[in-house]
Amino acid sequence: NINEITIYDWGCGQGLATISLYEYMRRNRIRLKINHIYLVEPSSLALERAQKFIKQYDSNVVINLINKGLDNVTSDDLSYKSSSTVLHFFSNIIDLARFNNEGFFDLDKLLHLISKSFYKTNFFFVISPFIYPARNNNLTRFSNYFFENAKSEMISRRVCKKRQNCQNCKE
Repeated sequence: NINEITIYDWGCGQGLATISLYEYMRRNRIRLKINHIYLVEPSSLALERAQKFIKQYDSNVVINLINKGLDNVTSDDLSYKSSSTVLHFFSNIIDLARFNNEGFFDLDKLLHLISKSFYKTNFFFVISPFIYPARNNNLTRFSNYFFENAKSEMISRRVCKKRQNCQNCKE
């Protein structure tokens, strides 16, 4: 029973992850009360577009814009309401964390921020194409962090088109 939902769309770009949820809800006639959406994105132009697009789906939702890169987000930016169930969207962003001195943000710093800022029920939607094993290491690090540091369970995981282990798949 979910009474209230807050969404954090990390590295949101033009808000496609959040828009996808609204589209899914519309197509499947699902009614959820989304009270707050936090859009985190370093591009002010992308943030403005995301807000505009999302408001076309839900004109009543409160949208907070966090115009920062992930390394610059602080706990003060995250006005978490303890009564909310939180949906975290990471669409094509976790694989861009620094690895071997390449990447755009510090994954460990982000994981620490999330773990100290959010309580109660959190769902993480981490979506990314299989690029190559070294790049996808960040996805494994992300999920392992919560398995080791919080009561967590994996609801769904990547499955290749051929139903094989993605580490062996080239598609």
